[in-house]
Amino acid sequence: MVTQFNYASLLPRCSYKDFLLGLQNTLNIIFRFRNDGKVDIIDRNEILSGVAIDLSKYKVGQWVIGEQKDVSLKFVPEYDDNDARYNSGFTDISDRAADYGAPVDSYTDLLAISSPTIGELRRVIDTGKIYEYKWKVVRQEDQFLNETQLDALGWQFVSNGPQPYIYGTASEEEEIKSVISALQHDKFAGFFFPAVNQRGNLSSMKNVYEDFSLRLIATDPLLLGSQSGLYWDDANGLFATRWSKWSRFLANRLPVEASFQFPLNVLLHVNENIFSKFSTTEGEFIIDEITTVFGMNHIGETTIKGYKV
Repeated sequence: MVTQFNYASLLPRCSYKDFLLGLQNTLNIIFRFRNDGKVDIIDRNEILSGVAIDLSKYKVGQWVIGEQKDVSLKFVPEYDDNDARYNSGFTDISDRAADYGAPVDSYTDLLAISSPTIGELRRVIDTGKIYEYKWKVVRQEDQFLNETQLDALGWQFVSNGPQPYIYGTASEEEEIKSVISALQHDKFAGFFFPAVNQRGNLSSMKNVYEDFSLRLIATDPLLLGSQSGLYWDDANGLFATRWSKWSRFLANRLPVEASFQFPLNVLLHVNENIFSKFSTTEGEFIIDEITTVFGMNHIGETTIKGYKV
């Protein structure tokens, strides 16, 4: 009989760096570690809508404008290879977003679609499975076990969900990776519950230990019916709620660079608010990198590299 749990041993193995980057690249947040030992959690979307700090009177010289980005963003969670729901039925078809029709509640609803088109994809909400309407080979056997193969049009399973998400149509692709993914779900009594198929949680396959990866789970009973809100490709999922605003900026960001002559107090103020939005008379920008030259008894020029908002 197990009398106590060591909760640390129940957490997946993950480096501190990957954990923080995973949260950052999943929820679109930034962790700012302060000198007082506290951590600020900053919403990137709030940076774009925040009030800009004016640095106009400290700028020297002209802005240097770089080459504007034109990329597609692909959000790639790290699916768990030890979960049979992924390793036996998952295929990355995120590049086929244009082929999706509206999702349907059940497989019965899928079969009831009156006029599907060849190559059309549909997601069945109840199971999270994705089907394609295509030509397929139907195999039949008679009483003597003679096999007959027939070509037929119908819905064929192509992958489990949830899928990675691609924003944009540019040929150059930029990946935003995370060690965190979401569990698939099972529907019971009208609610969706997180589900996994690993040796460590199957009574028919006893294991002392089975490795597993970081997952996002909706534990609030009010959210159990919205498990897909933790998926990237759902209409109300992570991209729609956490990334759509920032992605418009990120996919077409314009690099800029300029020099500034800051007094010490202003330099400290910029550093303390490094994740804020700034401005000069030419417009607003976000800082990506800042470097300052210090002499024995003076502060030299500060170079700011960033992106125009």
